[in-house]
Amino acid sequence: MLAVLWVVARLRFKLERFFFRRRSPKDWQELADLENWLEVRDLDSDSFDYVINHLPYKPDAMQGFLDYSFPVDKPEYFFKDLPYGRDCDDWTRIWVAYCLYHRQVCEEWIVTTMDRPFKDSHFVAVVHEDEGFRLLDYHRWNLKPTVEEAVASLCDHWSTFDPANLLAVRYKVWTP
Repeated sequence: MLAVLWVVARLRFKLERFFFRRRSPKDWQELADLENWLEVRDLDSDSFDYVINHLPYKPDAMQGFLDYSFPVDKPEYFFKDLPYGRDCDDWTRIWVAYCLYHRQVCEEWIVTTMDRPFKDSHFVAVVHEDEGFRLLDYHRWNLKPTVEEAVASLCDHWSTFDPANLLAVRYKVWTP
């Protein structure tokens, strides 16, 4: 199953910009701003966490059947008053954009379960900090000594995920 997840991750990454162009709200650039990326990107990470978690969750169109992320070079998308398209992969991607702006290496991971692959799936980011590795999704979680432990710490926060049946694959490593 891990091999299938890896193939899906590679395909999704290759098709990401295509799906964004086809599935994102038409003229999204014209939508009202809920926040301004040029202002919030300079916040400390706790304040940034607070700001992004006051924006509403919006599932992708078609209940996520064709899930897509906004391109990392378009972080302003996340802060628009979107009708749909602000879900876990978008929270992960805005963390990536924030980390890159602050010159930090950040990884994106797809996480799912062996018993319900793709039904119980989630995107997370892991930022490389001087003291260790930190899981980022809808929150900034505690530091862990390794990337793998940071990803596995998702199980501490989400009852859906159990360490015994967790499947995780690195989606992309982003370097500043």
